[in-house]
Amino acid sequence: MAIELEKILQHITGHDGGRPRRLVWADFRPVSAPKSGTGQAHLAPRFDVRRSYAGSPDPDGKHRLSDVQVIVTLNMTESWRVMGCETATLLRHQQGRYDITFVVARELCRRLLELELTPQRDAPPEVTSLDGIATQLLSMAVRLTGAARKECRRWLDQYDREIRRKLDWGAQARWDDMIADAIVLGKPLRNPRERS
Repeated sequence: MAIELEKILQHITGHDGGRPRRLVWADFRPVSAPKSGTGQAHLAPRFDVRRSYAGSPDPDGKHRLSDVQVIVTLNMTESWRVMGCETATLLRHQQGRYDITFVVARELCRRLLELELTPQRDAPPEVTSLDGIATQLLSMAVRLTGAARKECRRWLDQYDREIRRKLDWGAQARWDDMIADAIVLGKPLRNPRERS
């Protein structure tokens, strides 16, 4: 079952009309010296998930999550900037970190909304009660969420490794294009080196 982008956006925060919120330097805690490494700023975006199970199948006999909400926020304690080092280029890089997190969270939201369980087909034979179905469905959601968090960490690590640590602003432009495509098209991220 494919979920339309408009519906997904109703279940996720951290955006304005489908575009990730724009960061400003006020979103970062000012510090006098770098908190770690040699960077001049660090953004710690995150996403949390709320979901429940309605307690009964839909008309097609499929059990789905209800009240799915993916909340994209900033960890303000871990988001910082060295005072006096604020540049447009540095903010652009930090915006990319937020945008990557948003795209991964949006794809998680899509997967959670598409998640379905048909007991006769998907559940172990011993899972027949509504409690067992709820446990199975929520367990599947937890696994999807954990996988999305790992995927997000992998993307952020690769992004930082290719740009910030090498100060490769050509790579920044490639990543900006790749991220913008994912946002505009409502698609998952693709490696910028794989672009045609």
